[in-house]
Amino acid sequence: MNRNFEMIDIGTGFTVNFGDGEKDRTVLIEEGTTSAGHSMFASTASDFGKAVIGKKAGDKVEYTVSATGRKISATIESIDNIRSHYTNFIREKDFSQRVSRDVKRRLKYDKAANLYTYWKGFAMTPSQKELLEAELRRLDHTVLSQSELKRKSNIERLLRENNMAPLPVGDRIQPGSHVQLFLKDGEEITEMNFEFINKAVSTEIEGEYVEKYSPLGQAIVGLRPGQSFELRRNHQPALEGMISSVDNDYALERVR
Repeated sequence: MNRNFEMIDIGTGFTVNFGDGEKDRTVLIEEGTTSAGHSMFASTASDFGKAVIGKKAGDKVEYTVSATGRKISATIESIDNIRSHYTNFIREKDFSQRVSRDVKRRLKYDKAANLYTYWKGFAMTPSQKELLEAELRRLDHTVLSQSELKRKSNIERLLRENNMAPLPVGDRIQPGSHVQLFLKDGEEITEMNFEFINKAVSTEIEGEYVEKYSPLGQAIVGLRPGQSFELRRNHQPALEGMISSVDNDYALERVR
């Protein structure tokens, strides 16, 4: 994806001054992502988020809080225009960089042997469809570059095809499952909570979504609560992991 790192877009980190002497760092995220409730994030659905998108460092921002009618003025102090500081959505990295060599070989075989099986292997979950719909709404209200017009056309195609994964059942990890697990690296233990998906299609944030075709996804697909696994790493010892919980009612609730 080609982004203009000089202006605020989804995923941009920036510092804003509300005139009270304090500077707040914020990250703009897509409407519907679960991080929207965190104070560090601003959703594109919020009054503030709508006002700052497309702004550059030094720009003045004025908006009205719809709930109270209060008018607020602020200044964009700075924008994190260094790529390594950019909030890294899964889709920001090319798919070929997110999968192992073995997965690439299997996908190549599936594509040649059974195109239907291959196509279903990229089916979306309900929350992914919501992200696409939110992204399309944003593009509908924006002056688009050529790359954005192409992206909009691609989103419309994905929604038209409506390639949806079956709702997960039972207690195994499947696309649409909401998973809690623990990873052990030496003495350090990390808890992870995420939705398990086939492949990113919109602005899925790393840490909130795990792709089936990623190394972690391949290590845990089909596992049940209480089962352990190993996550192999290049030139480093493997991580030990254990599945804590698998919520397969999560996807069903998204379609109600």
